[in-house]
Amino acid sequence: MPQHPEYPSAHQGIFGGGWGVLEKAVGEANLNQTFTVRTDWPDLPDRTYTNLQQAADECLSSRVYAGAHWRKSAADAFSLGYKVAQYIYDNLDKIVYGNQPQVAW
Repeated sequence: MPQHPEYPSAHQGIFGGGWGVLEKAVGEANLNQTFTVRTDWPDLPDRTYTNLQQAADECLSSRVYAGAHWRKSAADAFSLGYKVAQYIYDNLDKIVYGNQPQVAW
């Protein structure tokens, strides 16, 4: 078993964050493109998806099938990652150009 908490799923949190950034950067309509994921691992087939949602669904299910997470843990993590990405994207100008935080040691 993985040596990390079951809740929330790190894989899905990262995937949700990536989705949120892509959606903001290229637009939701452009996420419906066919793409193929290839690996150098022997005996693993290429995975072709007709949209990003198929890949997200498979990623979520893979964590459940592997026994690493419950479905709710994966779904909640995706939502959390998505919301964080959306917030950062929407507030990037404030983060980059705003007041820098003061750090005290």
